Amino acid sequence: MLTGTAVDSLAKVDLCCHFEGAVSSETLYRLAAEQNRSWDAAPVTDLATLADARRLVRGILRDEDALFEAALDLGRRMCAETVVHIELVVDPAGWPQLTPAEVLGAIDRGLMQAVTEEEEERFLSWVLLPALPRQLATDDAMALVDGLLDADLERLGGVLVAGDDEKDHGATHLQPVLERVREAGGEREIKLGRVVTAGDVGGKERVAEALALGVERIVGGTAALKDPATLLQLRAHRTPVVLQPSWQLLAGVAKSMAGHPVRKWKDAGVFTVLGSGWPELLGTSMSTELELLSKHHHWRLDDMRNASTRAIEAAFMAPNLRFHLARRIEVWRHRPLAGPPDKADNWSL
Repeated sequence: MLTGTAVDSLAKVDLCCHFEGAVSSETLYRLAAEQNRSWDAAPVTDLATLADARRLVRGILRDEDALFEAALDLGRRMCAETVVHIELVVDPAGWPQLTPAEVLGAIDRGLMQAVTEEEEERFLSWVLLPALPRQLATDDAMALVDGLLDADLERLGGVLVAGDDEKDHGATHLQPVLERVREAGGEREIKLGRVVTAGDVGGKERVAEALALGVERIVGGTAALKDPATLLQLRAHRTPVVLQPSWQLLAGVAKSMAGHPVRKWKDAGVFTVLGSGWPELLGTSMSTELELLSKHHHWRLDDMRNASTRAIEAAFMAPNLRFHLARRIEVWRHRPLAGPPDKADNWSL
């Protein structure tokens, strides 16, 4: 099993990290104290307590200054954990006192500050994915997206249709919104992506629906493993499926980490990548997720490096950045892992 420094120093890409679930407890305690409040979230043991914790986090991160501080701390930790690219999911509706552009702008400034102050010059790239809840009305979703496009945020990476349940919350009514995102992305250096969460809690029909919407990525997708027709479509379109092992264990996708379907996805020939989901609230990280796969599914160092290579291919980023990061991964592929890169081999591109 690969642990500790070996995994920490491996370049990692996180393609689904929810901002509210990634802010450290230390930061929340500090911000809550400054507001004369307490941070007393119950341990996250199921989806209900996860939702409760999210609401508490949003209550503490209630203005642009708090969002900036939280993003600054997050960026510092991502640099230290050798994450080279992260795609942060943010639900702008969680901050009704701020516009969506103000929410994303404050987080972007915090991440930028973290990278600017990094003395070891390690590299961190990021994009922000605003969440569109499935039950959001078409007009409301379109207004949200148009507002973000008008704000011209440099690191807007696309949108994610959030929520995955067995209720009648389909996403077909959001097709005009996703089409608007696709059209707008054609004029940008970072092509705007469309992502849908489907098939972990909800059934296989949600995965088929997402494919019909023409999305570039699906988060979850487990129900498709029992549907040959949907698997065929995933392979044919080479649609990346994001696996979140710790979150999927919490959601009951698997009864144990050893029972996680990561091997089934590989055997099915589907393009899979990894995301941390809600790392701080679940007590995990990208390094931890890789260690768990190493322990329970016998992943070797090359398996981990290949995961980063696939994630770079699937990521929403400028073509020149994709090329440089992929080349850097190939250079590291033939080097032993001992510690973070030194000044002579830093993260700057």
